[in-house]
Amino acid sequence: MNEPRLISFLPAATEMAFALGLGDRLMGVSHECDFPPAAKTKPVVVKAALPLARMTLREIDATVAQRIGSGQSLYEVDERLLAELAPTHILTQELCHVCAPSGNEITRALAALPVKPEILWFTPHGIEEIFGNLRELGFATGRLAKAEEIIAGARARLKKVAERVAQAPHRLRVFCLEWIDPYYCCGHWVPEMVEMAGGEDGLGRKGKDSVRISWRDIAAWSPEVLIVSPCGFGTEKAVAQARQLLRQPGWSDLPAVCDGRVFAVNANAYFARPGPRVVEGVELLAHLIHPEIFDWEGSADAFQKIAASKKGRPATRRKEPARAFTLIELLIVIAIIGILLAMLLPVLSRGRLSAQSAVCQGNLRELGLATQMYWNDNGGKSFTYLVGATNNGAVYWFGWIQNGQEGQRTFDLSMGALFPYYNGNDVRLCPSPVWNLPQFQPKGTNVIFSYGCNALIFGVPGHEPLNAAKIGHPADTVIFADAAQAVPLFQNGSGGGPKFQEWYYVDLETNYANPNNFPNAHFRHGKKANVTFADGHVDMEGFVPGSLDPRLPRLLIGQLPPQLLTP
Repeated sequence: MNEPRLISFLPAATEMAFALGLGDRLMGVSHECDFPPAAKTKPVVVKAALPLARMTLREIDATVAQRIGSGQSLYEVDERLLAELAPTHILTQELCHVCAPSGNEITRALAALPVKPEILWFTPHGIEEIFGNLRELGFATGRLAKAEEIIAGARARLKKVAERVAQAPHRLRVFCLEWIDPYYCCGHWVPEMVEMAGGEDGLGRKGKDSVRISWRDIAAWSPEVLIVSPCGFGTEKAVAQARQLLRQPGWSDLPAVCDGRVFAVNANAYFARPGPRVVEGVELLAHLIHPEIFDWEGSADAFQKIAASKKGRPATRRKEPARAFTLIELLIVIAIIGILLAMLLPVLSRGRLSAQSAVCQGNLRELGLATQMYWNDNGGKSFTYLVGATNNGAVYWFGWIQNGQEGQRTFDLSMGALFPYYNGNDVRLCPSPVWNLPQFQPKGTNVIFSYGCNALIFGVPGHEPLNAAKIGHPADTVIFADAAQAVPLFQNGSGGGPKFQEWYYVDLETNYANPNNFPNAHFRHGKKANVTFADGHVDMEGFVPGSLDPRLPRLLIGQLPPQLLTP
C-alpha cells in the first residue's frame, strides 16, 4: 500500500501514531499534541478559538457551554495548510466537542480539500475500545502486527496490576475530580481505570460523559482517596487548582484529607487522553490507592500530594487546682460579657446577612449552569416562561403550580425546564428573612421560587424566547435575578395594606411614575439584588434611582438597570 500521510486532530491519536512507528508519516497535528516531544515539531493544523490562557476555569466552562449551545466551534482549522499537506487520513474523534475538533469542524475542513481523505473516528468509552482504536489505526496504515504487539503488552501490564491489587483487603472509596470550577466527576474510561487499580469511584460515570456534580455529593461520598485530575492540564496546574478545595466546608473532615491522600496528577499524560498511556494511568492509580502493594516506577512529576492545612494540637499541661470567683470578680465578668455582646451583635447580624447572600448567589450560580446545559442540549434555544395549563394548574419555567387560593396552592418543581440539570440541588429559596415579614403573601403552601428569569430572553407573554446565540454581550446580560412584586390591594384580599409576593420574571419598565407600574427586581441584600449573567457569572446590582415601588418602599422592590436586561 502507498505510504499514508496522516493529520491528527487528536493528541491521543498522535501518541498512537508514534507508538506504531508512524512519526515520519504524521504531516500535521493539533496545538495540543505535545507527546512524544517529536510531536511538537510538526506543523500545527488546528488551534483553539478561545484565549484559554487568559481565562479562569469557570470562564472556560461557561464560554465553552455557550459556544457549543449556539453552534459555534471551539477550534480553528488552518484549511490552507491542510490542503497543502494533502492528507490521506485524518485522525479525529466524535466523543467530546471540547477535547478536539469533531463533526462540524471536520465537515468544514473536508470541503476545502480537492481529494477527500479517509476519516478515522476515535470515540472510545472504555479501555478495550481504546485498544480497538489502536488496532484500527494499525490496520489502516499497514501496522496491524505492531498494534497487536502493543495491545498484548498493555494487557500483560494490566494483568499484573490486577494480580497485585487483588491482595488488598478491600476496595477504597476514590473520587476523581475532572474539573474544579464547577466540579465535574470523571467519565468514560476513567472509572474503569479506578476499578482496575483496586478502587471504587461511586460518583464516576463509567462509559458515559462526565457531568457537573455538587460539593454536597462529594462530601457525602466521603472519598478515602481524592484524585485531582483536571482535563487539559498537567501536574503543576492541577496542584494550583486543587488548592481551591481547601476553602470548601467540610474539606478537612474528608477521610482522604485526614489521611493525607489527596493527589494532583498529570491528567494530560495519564487520564484525559484515550491513548497508550492510560495503562500507565492505571499503574499510577494502583500506587496512589494501594502504595503498600504497588510501586510507581514512572515519571517523578506524574503526581504530587496536596498537603492539608492542619492546626497543631496544643501540648497537654498539668491542671492546676481551680480557684472560685469572688462575687466582685463575677459581677465584673458579667458586665464585660454584656459590653462585648452589645459590640458583637451588629457584627454577627451583618455576618448572618452576608452568609444568606452567599447562599443566594450559590443558588443563582446553579441556575446559570443549568441554563448553560439546557442551551447546550437544545441548540441554544431558550426555555419558555409559561409552558401552559395542565392538571388543574399551570407549568412555568421552574415547575407546576396548582390553581386555587393564594397561600394554599401546591406545587411541583420537578416539572420545571431546568430541574433535570440541578443534580438534586435545592435552588428555589433565597434565605433572606423577607419571607418572614407580615407583608409577604405566599402564592403556595410555602415560598415556591425566589428568582425571576429575564422576560426579554425567556418568552414571558408578549416576548418570544431568544436563542442564546443572539445574546450580544453575555457577560453584561442578566438572565436571573432576585425577584418579588407588590400585590394590588384589590387582589391581596387582606385589607391590611399592601402585600408582596415572589415573582418569576424580571422585565423592563422605565415609566416609574405610572401607578400601574409594578417593578419586580428585589434588592433584598443590602440594597442590592443578586443576579446571574448569561456567561454564568454571578454579581450584585443596584436599583435604578426613582424606581422603587412606593407601595412598599422599605422592601426595596424596584427596577434593574435597563442595559442589564436588554440582550
